[in-house]
Amino acid sequence: MKKRILAMLLAVVMVFSLLPASALAIDSVSNGIVVSSKKYNVSPGVVEYELITNDSGLTHQQAGHVMEVTLGADTEIITGYNDYNIEAIKSGTNWGMKETTLQAQAIETRRGVNVVGAVNASFFNMANGQPIGALVMNGEVIATSGAESTFWIDSEGAAHISGSDFRVTEEMGVKEAVGGSTILVRNGEVVYPANTSEGTNPRTAVGIKADGTVVFYEVDGRQAPYSTGMNLYDLALMMKDLGCVDAMNLDGGGSSTFATQREGEENDNGRAGLTLRNSPSDGYERTVSSTIMIISNATQTGEFDHAVLTPDSDIYTPGSEVQFAASGVDSAGGPASLPESGLSWSVQSGSELGSIDAATGEFTAAEGKTGTVTVALSYNGAVVGTADLELQWPDRLGFTNTSVSLDFGETSDLSFNPTYKGRDVNYKDGDFVWSIVDNDELSYKYNTLVETKAANEKTGYAGNGVKDFTMALNGKLGVEQKLQYSAYGSWWNRSTGYMEVSRQIAVDENGSVNVTSVVKNTRYW
Repeated sequence: MKKRILAMLLAVVMVFSLLPASALAIDSVSNGIVVSSKKYNVSPGVVEYELITNDSGLTHQQAGHVMEVTLGADTEIITGYNDYNIEAIKSGTNWGMKETTLQAQAIETRRGVNVVGAVNASFFNMANGQPIGALVMNGEVIATSGAESTFWIDSEGAAHISGSDFRVTEEMGVKEAVGGSTILVRNGEVVYPANTSEGTNPRTAVGIKADGTVVFYEVDGRQAPYSTGMNLYDLALMMKDLGCVDAMNLDGGGSSTFATQREGEENDNGRAGLTLRNSPSDGYERTVSSTIMIISNATQTGEFDHAVLTPDSDIYTPGSEVQFAASGVDSAGGPASLPESGLSWSVQSGSELGSIDAATGEFTAAEGKTGTVTVALSYNGAVVGTADLELQWPDRLGFTNTSVSLDFGETSDLSFNPTYKGRDVNYKDGDFVWSIVDNDELSYKYNTLVETKAANEKTGYAGNGVKDFTMALNGKLGVEQKLQYSAYGSWWNRSTGYMEVSRQIAVDENGSVNVTSVVKNTRYW
């Protein structure tokens, strides 16, 4: 008998033990909870956060990105557009669309500045990229208004948000301006109505705190369960939760872009050293109209000032071994070499949860203990960098598929994602024990070739040539099945029977499943 196994579906479950989860203090937001908030320093006056929020049932996750900008001598905000050829743009001959990060590179090239952050800005004419609303670049007024809202920088470098009645004039001394859509927050209160029918989408917004700090927020969307996106009312709630007394909506959807150059990162990638931090819904960075750029005027010396430690604010299972690493940074956030000697690692808090090798930075977590550890790097006895590490057992497992399809004799890994309070958990070998629940109850299907005959076997006439006959195996041991067919025409019928007589299934330590089956074939007339 010639036999070929095509495919099967195999259902498995994972058996493991979870230690009781300890309570974790989390700050709530108006429309849910804060799952995690990872902080990154960008440059003096600029701080970035990766902000993950969710509803109380952990069913509508929002992956957000925040930049807080303190304006002053070290930091300013400017408007970007296309290749930053302001004279051509002002003449109306240079409308176009370009990726936010490439606009940043054009600004660095033309103005000789250091762009450390960027977001998309105005809505625009899709035909030619002309922005809707005000557009002011380095004091040059290109468009006065025409949008529902305007974000602008005055002659002193302070930020403002104005409504649809705002018009830019030459006499006002406006340095930079972009248009937006609806006002979300005004005088500390949400002004966008709650009863709206617009859908959830990626969004970009800008707001201002009472002390003048500018807040940029981008939320990914159309990518459930990673991030569902927000409607405008939820966006308004978020901007208020972030401390904004005034806030407005910018272009969103596939245009939403959030890019930064974190301290210590090099500026040699052809995109002003920026890295795209968000996950665009198109799957790539879209070309856009106007943009908002954060400029650092701090002087980079290349002399070591402090260190950035990784990993930071990540979760590992108890008993894990974690290798910490450090990068040198100067006082302006630029890259710097680490000192060749005098560095030492230590556990600053949570020493009962593990220990760290002072020379190598390898941390060994205690078995079975949960909590948060703070690791420090010191130079000649003074702390120059810290990082947090959380030790937790996952409280939820998310499987990509409920079944696995594979051929007999082949293996496949089960794709799953352990999380704690919605955050990914880094796990190690031995944390989970895999097993098959009950071999007799496994569900699988495959086709097997049971006969190969000439189309007219009795007379020797070839007819339509050789014909293969396959049957669908039902997965039941010891159950005989019959297939009735005609070799050539309806007057000569035969039937073939077969039975699966044995099956072996094994799961290795990595969760890979191996299946071997033996099928007995019996011919009938």
